[in-house]
Parts: sequence; C-alpha cells; structure tokens
Amino acid sequence: SYNYLRVLNPSIQQLSTLKEESIIEVVIKNIPRVLGISLSDILPFDGGERPITGSFAEEQIKIILSSSRWEQHVAKRRETPLLVYPFDYVSQRDITPRWIVPLWVDTELVGIWFLGARKNDDLLSPVDERLIEVIASTTALVLRAQYLLRENTEYQETLSKAFQQLTQTRDDERLHLS
Repeated sequence: SYNYLRVLNPSIQQLSTLKEESIIEVVIKNIPRVLGISLSDILPFDGGERPITGSFAEEQIKIILSSSRWEQHVAKRRETPLLVYPFDYVSQRDITPRWIVPLWVDTELVGIWFLGARKNDDLLSPVDERLIEVIASTTALVLRAQYLLRENTEYQETLSKAFQQLTQTRDDERLHLS
C-alpha cells in the first residue's frame, strides 16, 4: 500500500482542483495503471447519460445496472466494489466492467465507477479494495462539488440576467416618464 500512496499521492491531490480533467487523470488513467486494471470509466449522475470516456459498451452497462445484484448492492448502500463478472450474457470481457463501484455522498448516489479486468485476471486484494473505496469517496465528493459549482454558476447567470432586465425596465420607465 505504501507504493500505491507514493505513486498516487500527487494524482490524488490533483482531485482537489475539482476539474473533470483531474478525474480523468486520476481515476481513469492512474488508478488503473497502478492496479493493473484494463479500463476505467465513470458515469456521473448529474444529468449526463453517458460515461465520461465511453470505454465500456453502453449496452453491457445498462444490462448490469438493471440487474438485481446491482440493485441489492445499492439498496444496502455498500461502498465496496461489486464484482460483476462473470455474467451469463457478457461475452466481450475487454469492454465489460469487471467491478462496479458506487460513488456516494452521504445517502446520495452521485455516480458509478466502472473498472475492467485486471491484466493478470486476479481479484482485488483487501488493500486494493480499500484504495478503491478511498478514491471512490474522494471522486464522489469531487463530482458533487462539480455539480454544485455548475448549478451555482447557472443560478448566478440567471440572477444576473434578471437584474439586467430589471435595470433596463427601470431605465426605460425613467426615460418614458421624463
């Protein structure tokens, strides 16, 4: 675990920038490289309908997310990675998620982290699982913060437009009265 932290610490600190690029760099590139995982992607629940990079086959993701195993995992509010392979109907292992990690902020599911198979096809060790849980909780907070920042920006823009309209209306009335 020391090696993981030594290699990943600069990347993890990058998540604090709250930018999508930092999520791509850390969660989609660095974590898989360090853990020897083939693919990684995130599906944020912020109005987007697709994973960030589209690494996995969308139809496979839809099948998995509609499964009772996934629903039970979420219902129990588990933060641990859910091993989803093998499923009977999964045929293309290279584009199929092997693990699904829910991204929680308190009781709100803000996204899902999909991880592919490990290059040596091993299961995750307890240290690997704990690392993924820590990164998942951090990523969930970043996704939530990004959503709130976008929402705040949209609110500020709406408020600014309303203020400009109000100011214009007031100026028009003053001009009309004079």
